[in-house]
Formats: sequence, structure tokens, C-alpha cells
Amino acid sequence: MADQILAITYFDEIIGPNLFYCSEPLESPNSPDLNRILEFVEDEGVFVFSFRKFQTINHLFYMNSKLARGGKDLIMISFLIKASYFKKEIVDVFKYLDSKGPLLKQFATELKELNPSFTEVLHTHKNSTASNVLELAPKDFQQKFLKLYDKYYNILTPQYELGHVIKPKDDLKKVYVMGPPASGKSTLIKNIEVIQFYNQEKDDLTVKFFDIITENLEIVPPKAFEEPNETGIEIKELLTKIEALILIFNISEEQGLEKMDKIFKTVLEKKEYFSKNNVPLVLIGNVFNHNVLIKQKKITKFFKIKNLKTEGIPTRYFQINIMREDDKLVEVLRWLVKNIL
Repeated sequence: MADQILAITYFDEIIGPNLFYCSEPLESPNSPDLNRILEFVEDEGVFVFSFRKFQTINHLFYMNSKLARGGKDLIMISFLIKASYFKKEIVDVFKYLDSKGPLLKQFATELKELNPSFTEVLHTHKNSTASNVLELAPKDFQQKFLKLYDKYYNILTPQYELGHVIKPKDDLKKVYVMGPPASGKSTLIKNIEVIQFYNQEKDDLTVKFFDIITENLEIVPPKAFEEPNETGIEIKELLTKIEALILIFNISEEQGLEKMDKIFKTVLEKKEYFSKNNVPLVLIGNVFNHNVLIKQKKITKFFKIKNLKTEGIPTRYFQINIMREDDKLVEVLRWLVKNIL
């Protein structure tokens, strides 16, 4: 997948959010879900939105249409760049994205000049399953649109700019998530992403730090720290990139800690590195169906939390129903920010 992408999406009255045109397919599991933005946002304007693998700046606007319900179609232009190519400095990320806002507005203005043809294309092929609506448009419209699209894609993606805002992938730090099968690892990340979605409008530096943590969350296999390692992951590389570690386990089953035993022992083998590099450790006891079978006292003893803290490893335990208790997930993020900076 390219490092920089320009996409145009719109809200179809029948099928909902849909892709009009993009510089390349957004079909892989790691692709950002732009449709999700259109499902929740309807106010015109320019805004930044963070996905796990991409940072995006988006311009949402309405285009007059005789065919649309209410007389207007909702359109969004999105410029995406891989998060892994940004420097760690947050100001670089947001300054770079903000600099693209006026160009997206200008692009929208010129797209409106293609109307009414543009909105006619949106409404003519409602029963089509084509992934790229532009393919169904008349040839003369395709030529005009692509000429305009290419113009702005080239303006938005000058190669020389990247040298000022990107960094080698090898330097990127990660917040790793580990735990037994069915402990809630994927759900944890998805819910944190949703929380960040609703925080986007807040002009708050803490939210920007949350963005960086969210985009760098990565699930690693339970055996990732084992030696010899059968996961194909280089332990040295894993340790070089680690910024923090989240261990999640099920406290609604009596075997929850038992399933964590081997995983935690492999982590303890690296505690000297964790201590030396001040790597924070978050322990999350995930509550399923409001049923808590493992008490905090037993968990504190199992993980030897006092000893970890004494040995210089910032450690904290959180009991959370990650499906419901968003406020506690925010507390986790705040604690991570405090201990990473």
C-alpha cells in the first residue's frame, strides 16, 4: 500500500457511505475505514482523524444536487499518510496534516465546478456493486475528473516534503498488547479507536498524545518473548521498538490467571530491560458479563506488582469491562501518557 493516498467518498442514500474514487484500493484489513467517519459526521469542515496505521486529514462538504433527498449530497475528500512514516514529534504530524487543509478545500471548490455531472454520476448507478463508482461514469466526465484529481494528488504528495516529516520504520515505538486467546485484545484496540473518534473535536494536547498511542497499538503473539522464539518475531527488534506493554486477561473465569502464567513468565525474563528503559506495564483484568471471579488481591500477588514497582517498572492494574467502561479505558490511556513521557 502506498504511503500517501487521496480518496473521495460520499454518502449514498441507499447503501450508506461509499467510495467514489481512490488512488488505490482500501480493501486490506489494515486499510483505514473512511466509511466510518461518514456514518457519524455530517458537519462541513476540515478535521484530522487517526487510524491505527494511518493519519488522515479530511474535508467534509455538501454539493447541491437535484437528485438528492434534501437537495444536497455529502462528500468527503481524505488525504491519508502512513502513521509509521511520521517523526515522533507530535507537532510535526499535525503541522503537516494541517498544511493540507486549504488544498482539500480548494479541491472541493473545483469539484463543485464539475456539477451537475458529478452528482448525476452518484445517483445514476445506485444498483451497481462496482467498488469504484467513477468507472461507471461517462468517458468525458472521467477525463475531466481524473485531470483534476491528478492535479491535486501531485500537489498534495511532493516527494521532497516527506524528508522533513518522516522517520525510518525501524525507529517507530510500539505499545504492544498481549494476552491469552479470547481475552479481548482486538476488542480493546477497537474500543480505544472508537473513544478517539469521539475525542477528535477536542483541541487538547492530551488527545493528540492519545492519537499517537492509538495508532501504535499492536497485538503480539503470547509467545513473542519466548526464547527460542517460534513466532518469527525477532526478540531484539521487539524490545527495541517497545514503548509500553499491555497484558490483558479474563477475570470472569477461574482459569484466567492460569492462562496468563506462561505469558507473564516470559515477560519477567525481560524485566531487566523493562526496568532499565522505564517501560510501563499495564495489567487489564477484563470483566465479561459483570462476572468477577478473580479478586484484586490475588491478581496483585500473582503479578508481584509491588516488586515490579520496586524494581523500577511502572506498573498498574485496571479492572475493566472493555465493552462498556469507556471512562476506565480513558484512564488507561492517561496513565500510559503520563508514564511514557
